[in-house]
Amino acid sequence: MTGPTTSYETLTLDEPRPGVVVITLNRPERRNAMTTTMFGELEHAAEALEDDHRVVILTGAGTAFCAGYDLADADELAGLGALGMLDQQEHAARAVLAIRSMRVPVIAAVTAAAAGGGMPPTSGSRRTRPPSTCRRRSSSRSRQPARLRQWRPG
Repeated sequence: MTGPTTSYETLTLDEPRPGVVVITLNRPERRNAMTTTMFGELEHAAEALEDDHRVVILTGAGTAFCAGYDLADADELAGLGALGMLDQQEHAARAVLAIRSMRVPVIAAVTAAAAGGGMPPTSGSRRTRPPSTCRRRSSSRSRQPARLRQWRPG
């Protein structure tokens, strides 16, 4: 890949080094909130990059990694009905599964907030690594000692 071979509406692909591909969730104005379009593009990108690369890095543009499902699209969910909603959920699951099923390592470079449904894309990665400035916040009601609530790689 000498540059993006496919143009995406919600993603950018970059190859900073041979064999290394960076997939960036590229909706910073919506904090990279996921849409049906993004689910399809993630699935397509994962399948297209399967054989030609050594590693894939998944990250987000702007001030958030991913804010979950774009609630601006939530109005149309009510009209889907039970089967339509199931189809929507399966579409999202296929995108995460496509990332998870890649035969190359996938690194989730979580450089900012990942909220609600914004965490599933990181579950498809083999390694999630926030920068040293990020901290995992847990409920004050947690029964674990503070030293165990801090984020640990791994």
